[in-house]
Order: sequence, then structure tokens, then C-alpha cells
Amino acid sequence: MARRASNTNWPASLSLQAEMYRVTGELYRQLGLLEQAAPLLERAVTLAGALQGPESAEAGAALDRWGVLLWDRGEYPQAAGVLERALAIRRRVYGPRSAEVSSTLGSLASVYSDLDRNDEAEGLHREAYDIDRSRYGDESLDAATSAANLATKLEERGAMEEAEQLHHRALDVRRRLGGPNHPDVADSLLALGVLRSRGGRYEEAERDLREALAISQRVLGPDHHKVAHIMDNLGVALEHRGALADAVATAREALAIRRRVLPVDHPDLGLSVNNFAVLSYRLGFFEDAERGFREAFALFERTLGSGHNYTTTAMANVGVVLRERSATADAEVMTRRALALRRTTRGEDSPEVAQSLRTLGLILTDRRAFVEADRASHGRGGAIAARLSAGASTSGRSPRRVGAIAPGAERPGRGGAGVSRGPGHQGIEDRTRRVADRGGAHVPGRGDMHTGDGRGSAGAHSRG
Repeated sequence: MARRASNTNWPASLSLQAEMYRVTGELYRQLGLLEQAAPLLERAVTLAGALQGPESAEAGAALDRWGVLLWDRGEYPQAAGVLERALAIRRRVYGPRSAEVSSTLGSLASVYSDLDRNDEAEGLHREAYDIDRSRYGDESLDAATSAANLATKLEERGAMEEAEQLHHRALDVRRRLGGPNHPDVADSLLALGVLRSRGGRYEEAERDLREALAISQRVLGPDHHKVAHIMDNLGVALEHRGALADAVATAREALAIRRRVLPVDHPDLGLSVNNFAVLSYRLGFFEDAERGFREAFALFERTLGSGHNYTTTAMANVGVVLRERSATADAEVMTRRALALRRTTRGEDSPEVAQSLRTLGLILTDRRAFVEADRASHGRGGAIAARLSAGASTSGRSPRRVGAIAPGAERPGRGGAGVSRGPGHQGIEDRTRRVADRGGAHVPGRGDMHTGDGRGSAGAHSRG
């Protein structure tokens, strides 16, 4: 009899187990313990599908958390596939205007952003924001999160004023409802810091980023990947303010944290490697810079493919530093390769293509191929740059979390001085990553390459 009773309760017991796996795995994920979270969340998906069915609400919830973890681990294509399945299930089970659908929309939009699927990402963020405003009103944490996500996409395509207004609205709501030490407050401060850094407001950016860092270190501890993400962005602001020693120390610590806590092939690790290489370049340590740019390039090419914006940026950076090291032939090969890929993936009139053309012009000048150099630097490249600086629309959008900058005539890193930035001189391209909160307790995530602009604004904050 006892055995029969046990068998009768067996499905309920396994259902409870599946829920415990999901909840515990999500807790580990939010704490940044990704390897501990992985087997728990994977087991939750298996049990939920077996017990309640692959199209059940429980299966949708488990897939949602598993997809977010894959995103945290830098497995972007796999994360997109899992979250697309979760979204389809949740639309059927809960309806198209549900909180569950909004949550998964935010997570999937963030993954699309990391895959350079920017138009799709903005569409999903707008849908989530519309759902949250209609369900909860503007003065809610959910609507604040969706507003922050949408603001990031607006910022990336140059709508800076509207983006800043949304970020401020999100910050005000989060401070009022969550308190001054809530992780979401740190997310909004990071977002504003990056936006201000992109606008050249480095003092304000440093203030926001230091406050975000202090909150995150208190709440998450010093070894969390989000802490590294904020430090990367802070290093950018410090560098632009001329505090190079502090910038180097901050970027070095961000890289050390990411090497400790992230998988060896995580794209965020490549972002920190690139950031530190940018500083090495600025300081004139070209051999160290080349080593870093090559490491970042190889990592991005393995994990994201040759056409991804991260990959072509690191590839372009290798070309720039090779020119500094007088390896002109190799520099030309890398630059032409980056240019060809950018023409295909970013568009002929994009700022990335203009940047590569200017680099190519300098390399050709070094080779004394003056006619071709003039065509590259002042012909097609100059025309694109002129249209961009005049505010004309282009087929390529503002670089996502990426700032392609042109340092001035003083070669970066010579004399230990700050870099003067003026038109017509090629420099290292860099980015800092924008915040991306995904699911659960809105724990943000990544970094981008840095210098000049930044990817650090608020990214995909979704609720689980």
C-alpha cells in the first residue's frame, strides 16, 4: 500500500522538483554563478516538458530562464532559439498582452541586439513597453524596465534626447519604488553614464558610473560580471578625462573579473580584452595592443562569426595597430577584409565603412600609393563622413554600443598625453557594452568595446 501511495504522488513530487530546479538555478544565475545554474535550469526544462508537456506554461517558464542563462553565457544564437520557443508558448498560454509575454519579449530583444538584429530588437522592446504601460501604468517598475530597454535602442540610432528622458523617467521610478540601493537603480545609472559619455559629458558620466558601481558591489559582490561591465564603462570615462592611470587600473580589474567568472569563449570577455588593448594602444604599447586585439578578434570570430560588428571592429583594430608597427602589408590585408565585411553587413554609407576607408587611405599613403589613398580617405570615405557629420540619414545605423572614433594627429600613446581627436586621422575603434537586464531580478550584464562612445546604457531588462 505504501508503495502504491508513493507512486500516486510521484508526478506531483517531480513537478515540485522541476520548480525547485528552476527557482534555484535562477538564483544562481542572478548571483553570477553561471556554471552552477546551468545543470539546474537544464534539468528544469527537461522535467517540465516531460511532466506538463512541451507546450505547457511550466515548459514556457523553464525555457525562458534557460534562454536567459544561455544569453548570460554568451551563447547568443542558442539563446535566441530557446527564447523564441518560450515566447511562442507564452503567447498561446497567457495571451499576447500578458506580463509573461512582456518578460520574454525583453529578454529576446536583448539577445537580438547582441546578434546585430537591431530593428527586430527595437520592435520587441516597443511591444514590451506598450504592454507594461497598459497593464501597470507609467509609474511601475515593469514599465520603468521596458522604458530603459527602449531608451537604449533609441540611443543607438541617435535619438539621444528622447533616450535620456526615458532613462531619467526609469531612474526616478526605480529610486522611488525600489529604494536607492536597488539593482535596477544601478542599471539606470549605468545607462545614463554611458549616454553622457557618448555625448562627451565625462564628469557626469563618471559620477553616474561610480554610483552604479558602488551599488552593484554592495548588492552583488566584487566578482560579479555586472561589476566588470560597469568598470569597463567607467574606464572609458576616466580615459577621456585624461586620468589614464586610473583608467588602466579600472580596465585591468574588469578584465581580471571577467577572466575569473566567465567562460573562456564568452563575447563579453572579448570586449574587456579589446578595451584593455585600446588603452595599451593609447599608451604606445603597440605589441601588447596587437596581442589583445588579435585575442578579441579570434574570440569574436569563433563565437559570433566574421560578419558581426564586434568581429569587424576587432579586425579593424588589428589593422590599425599593425600600421603603427610598420607591418604595412599585413595592415592593408586586415583593413581591406574588415572593409569588405562592413560593406556587406553595415551598408556602404555606414560610419564603420567610412572609418575603414580612412584607415585604408593612411595605409596607402604609407605605401606612397597617393591616388588610391586620396580616393579612400577623401573620396568615398570623406563623403560618407561629411553626410554623417551633417546629420544626413544613412543606410547604416549609429553603431550599436560602439563608437568609431578618429584620434587626432598626435599618435595615440606618444608622450603619455591624452589623445587629441580631430577629423581625418584614423584611430582604434572601441565600444563599451550597454546594460542588459534579463529576466528574473533584472540583473544586467555585458560590456562592449570602448573608447569614444560606449555600450553601457540600459539594455534588456526583463522580468521573469
